[in-house]
Amino acid sequence: MSTAFGLQAYAHSTVSHWTGDELRKLVDANQGREILDLSHHNFDGENLDGIVLVGFIMAGASFRKASLVGADLSRADLRGANFEGANLLGAQLVGSNLSELETDSENSSTLRTNLTNAKLDEANLSNARLQRAILKNASLRRAVLRDCFIESADLSDVDFRGAVINNAKFRRQDLGKYIKQAKEHKFGEAQQIYLALKENFLRIGAYDDASWAYVQERSNERSTFFPPYAFEYFGPRELPKYPKGTIHTILSYLGFVTKYFLKWLQSAILYLIWGYGQKPANALLFSIFVVLVFTTIYYFFEGIESSQGVNLQMFDYLVYSMNTFVTNSMDTIKPRDNWFSILTALESMAGVTTLALFAASLGQRMGGR
Repeated sequence: MSTAFGLQAYAHSTVSHWTGDELRKLVDANQGREILDLSHHNFDGENLDGIVLVGFIMAGASFRKASLVGADLSRADLRGANFEGANLLGAQLVGSNLSELETDSENSSTLRTNLTNAKLDEANLSNARLQRAILKNASLRRAVLRDCFIESADLSDVDFRGAVINNAKFRRQDLGKYIKQAKEHKFGEAQQIYLALKENFLRIGAYDDASWAYVQERSNERSTFFPPYAFEYFGPRELPKYPKGTIHTILSYLGFVTKYFLKWLQSAILYLIWGYGQKPANALLFSIFVVLVFTTIYYFFEGIESSQGVNLQMFDYLVYSMNTFVTNSMDTIKPRDNWFSILTALESMAGVTTLALFAASLGQRMGGR
C-alpha cells in the first residue's frame, strides 16, 4: 500500500467486515493524500473513537453499534450509511452529506444511535432516517433537514440556528419543554427558531405543534421587549449617541424604557387573555375572572339595587354581573348611581371584547391555524 493506487485498490477490496485497526492503518498510510472511497464497507461494532475520516466517501457503509466518540467525519459522503445503535458522542460531521442516512431499524427496536453533543453544522440530512436517535445538545447550525424522519428522537437542547427545516418529521415532544436558545435567554434567536419550527409543523399537518411553536415564538418576542433585554435587541439602533449624562440622553432612555415596557405589557396581556389566539381556555378563564371581580365590587360597595326594593343576596350580584358581561340588561336590578352605571358599561365592553377573542381563538384552533 505504498502508492495511492494501492490504497484505493485496498479500499475497494471485497472485505466483508473491516476491523477498527484495519481502517486506522489505511487512514495512517493515506496521510491525507487523497480521498478514499469506502462505500458499502462494514464497520459494525468496531471501536473507531477519535478517527479522522474527513472528506471520505462512505456511501452505504455500515457502522451499526460502532463507537465513533470524538470522530471527525466532516465533509464525508455518508449517503445511505447505517449508524443504527452507533455512539457518535461529540463527533464532528460538519458539512457532511447524510442524506438517506439510516439510524433505525424495524427489527431492532432497542438500538438507539447516540449523537449526543455531535457537531452536525451545515450537514445535509435530506431524507435521513433518524428515528429514536439521541441528538441531545447536538449542533445543527445551518444544517439541511429536508424530508427527513426524526420521530421519537431526543432533540433536547439541539442548536437549530440557521437550519433549513422543511417537511422534517418530528413532533414538539421530541424537543423538550423549551429549545436551547430560550433556556439561555437568547430570545431573538429562539424567536427565529420557533418561527421555522412553526412553518415546518404546518407543512407536515401537525397543527397542535404549530400552535405551540407560534405561542413560543410570540413569548420570546415578548421577552425581547422587556426593558433589560430591549437595550440589547433594540438599543443599538434606536438610542441616540449623545454623551452620557446629558438631558437628551436621559429623556431618550426614559422614552425607550417606557416604549418597550408598554409593548411588553401589551403582549403579556394578550397572552393572558387569549394565548395569542391559540388558547381559547385562556379567554374563558379570563371571562370568569372578570365576572367575579365585578361581582365583588358590586357586592362590597353595594353598587346595585333592586328596582322592587328587595334585599339582594350574593347570588343576585353574581347574576347581575354575568348578565352585564354578556350585555344582557335586567329589569329587576339596576345600578345605584351614575358611577356604577359607568362601571356596568365597562364590564359590558370587557365582555364583548373577551367573548369575541374567545370565538376568534376557538375558530383558529378548530381551523388548524
